[in-house]
Amino acid sequence: MIVPRFDDQFERMTLSAPGMPDIPVDVRRLYSVKPVTASVWGQTVTAIDCGDEMARWLSQFVLNADSGLRLIFYPLEQSTRPVREKNQIHVNLTAKDSGALHNSSSFMLLTEASVADVNMPLEDFGTRSSVLLATGVGLASATGYGLYKYLANYWDNQPPQKWRQVGELADLYIYPIKSCGAIRVSHMDCTVIGPKLGLLRDRIFMVTRTDGTYICARTFPKLLLIQPSFNEQFEQMTLSAPEMPDISVPVADLFSVDPVKAWVWGQPVTATDCSEELARWISRFVLNEETGLRLVFYPLDIPTRPVRERQHVKLTARDTGALHNSTSFMLLTEASVGDLNRRLQKPVTAQQFRPNFVVKGPGAFEEDDWKWIKIGETVYRNVKPCNRCSVITVDPETGIRSNENEPMKTLKTYRMKPGLETPVMGMQMGIRTEGLSGLEMQFTLDTERYFNV
Repeated sequence: MIVPRFDDQFERMTLSAPGMPDIPVDVRRLYSVKPVTASVWGQTVTAIDCGDEMARWLSQFVLNADSGLRLIFYPLEQSTRPVREKNQIHVNLTAKDSGALHNSSSFMLLTEASVADVNMPLEDFGTRSSVLLATGVGLASATGYGLYKYLANYWDNQPPQKWRQVGELADLYIYPIKSCGAIRVSHMDCTVIGPKLGLLRDRIFMVTRTDGTYICARTFPKLLLIQPSFNEQFEQMTLSAPEMPDISVPVADLFSVDPVKAWVWGQPVTATDCSEELARWISRFVLNEETGLRLVFYPLDIPTRPVRERQHVKLTARDTGALHNSTSFMLLTEASVGDLNRRLQKPVTAQQFRPNFVVKGPGAFEEDDWKWIKIGETVYRNVKPCNRCSVITVDPETGIRSNENEPMKTLKTYRMKPGLETPVMGMQMGIRTEGLSGLEMQFTLDTERYFNV
């Protein structure tokens, strides 16, 4: 199910697989990499390792693990393996025929008639002495059930063809730093890594302790008062905070910095450190200390973390984003916020729930039942409900936590879902078709199998 494809020059390969982000391989560059040894059917071959990022991608798809498999490349122009002993009975097979990393030979031929013969209807099996009818029926039953399960899963993950409009986008937000302020935008490119405009990307930075473990506004609510902004080219970020001087972050320079160790929910992530100066600035504001915290940056264009075990349902490794907790997109409706506010003494805003998309038009909590969502030409899958943590009890304008534990307290009275320990507000989405999303774009849902936006 891993599908390779090449560019027009046949120099760059891209791998695709269900539920995974596409990953590129610069084949020409591999010729300059130091070779390693590998084994094919017990025979040693010269090979080039394709890198840790590719190894993680393969391991996540095949093993659902962070490691265990690697991709290698054969850099030579001629065969180097002898004929395997079990193949020496084929007198015409020579060492010249063993190919690159092939099992037997470098060419294989098949006729359409042979395939057609294999695909003969089941009732014809009775005329073939080599096949027992009982075995044929048992095999057909097992194969049929497996085919049914495969096709059911396949169609369940195919976007619909027909949509119905239910509303439009009211607000769009990008949060470049986890647990810090939002940037409201009029449009954004929606990609597998998350929403972005140039180098303004969602949850691409995070604040960590000196050991690389991330911190958030649940424990340090002052983080919400750090307000990022970007220049018109979306290449330079500036941070502002109460009673602190503004400080600049040259984002483009961070791609060339050596990586450091960092963790999100116990999972290692690739990150680069943003400088001692920024570390002091954040430590002073959040801790009132000279040291203790650092700002790190995620320099990759694809997700690299597997799905956390507790979140395996429709969520795939393609959906985990940059430094996000669960997925790279979160949606909320105005009506759901309005329904909650009718139950609260002190109203809250949608921004208290940190969505990327705020939609107007649908009724309160209709999003619970949506399966497929389409915004403009971008298509998303509802992969899980957004179960809430205590960050929603902190006012993003003041950084002060609610003494009454609101709105969490009220949500617990009517928004609890089976199997979840905290209430649900909004939905987590995985992107299935990338593209541009903008304010007032139509929000449409599936007309055939559930709703969508």
